[in-house]
Amino acid sequence: APLSREPLATLRQALAERVKAIEDLQHRVQVEREAAVLIAQRIEVLSTKPWRDAQQIAETLRTDVAQWQQQAGALAQDPQWPSVDVKFPPM
Repeated sequence: APLSREPLATLRQALAERVKAIEDLQHRVQVEREAAVLIAQRIEVLSTKPWRDAQQIAETLRTDVAQWQQQAGALAQDPQWPSVDVKFPPM
């Protein structure tokens, strides 16, 4: 029996929503990767500062790193994670 248009439309809509969710997750991975690069740059710059200046900034940096780790860890908990393009998880 031929399928009616309604089940196909529903399936198409569900598929489009899934693709959008996966693309959004991949974008979030790229954003977190860029955030990691910026944190690494901050650490590198901090290493060139006088010791006392570095100590003053260290706590803020520690907080930012912990927040980044939490956000990056949440990406792998996303239900769409297994469907992410294989080039993104190593990022």
